[in-house]
Amino acid sequence: MNFNIKLSEEQILERQQNIARLKENEWIQMFLEQNHLDASFVEENSGVLLQWLRSINACRNCKGLDYCVQKIRGKATKLKMDDSGFLNEYYASCQYEQNRDKQLAHQSKYRFSHMSSNDYLIDLNDASFLSAAKEKEYGLAYNQSVSSIPLNQGVYLYGNPGTGKSYLMKGICNYYAKTNKTVSFVQVPLLIQELKQFMTDNEYRQRVMNHLRFSDVLVLDDIGAESITQWTRDEILLPVLDERMNKQMKTYFTSNYSMEELEQQYRLVNKPNNAIASLRILERIRTLSKPVQLSGKSRR
Repeated sequence: MNFNIKLSEEQILERQQNIARLKENEWIQMFLEQNHLDASFVEENSGVLLQWLRSINACRNCKGLDYCVQKIRGKATKLKMDDSGFLNEYYASCQYEQNRDKQLAHQSKYRFSHMSSNDYLIDLNDASFLSAAKEKEYGLAYNQSVSSIPLNQGVYLYGNPGTGKSYLMKGICNYYAKTNKTVSFVQVPLLIQELKQFMTDNEYRQRVMNHLRFSDVLVLDDIGAESITQWTRDEILLPVLDERMNKQMKTYFTSNYSMEELEQQYRLVNKPNNAIASLRILERIRTLSKPVQLSGKSRR
């Protein structure tokens, strides 16, 4: 069967012109020289070579990943001759993508995470942190949170919504991950939703619980905002806190409630041993962390 497509005179002329331009291109000439190829190679592989040059040109004067126009964001087309003399086309990370990969290398240390991709770029030395730390309320919370890093006890960071509690804890998490600690960042309301969704999947629940129990550093974000039941309190939260308290593992919390207010949140109406169960939760939180209030204006 003949798969050759007959070209029109106009198409033939255009192809010849493209081949002529390719032969004169400095990138093509360099590739031919490096691989000991002659001009006939250009005629046989003009389509691939043309795409390669377009990829090269797309990277010229690029200002960053947000401006990338490649087929695959951050990936440039590369060519290589294999040992059998065949031309191989592949994609490789550009300099901006390589820099981003380096910035995100610590992401592999996360065992369980509800952070977005951009959250892994948050750094405690960011200008946004250092600027906010000049404000009295935020500066106090920032300094106390950072000062906790070499200590055994974490921080219970509480205050009104939007004051930057979660953002600060994400910076703390990234710091630990960059120092080779295993980390889990958990939005407690979302965690409870997920565990309810996979209620019958014991393997999934056990895997998640193990991550929360045994990560070197755990952040329980927005604790007290979840839909609280006896099951979520006594079967999910308590075993995690119990394990971490007994092993003195670094644990952080964020909440809209003070510790005293949180204790009231965990008191369930018409349940046996209600007050005792709530006190058991708070006893572990107080052992694991030091209360730090973050007041001030909303940053959203």
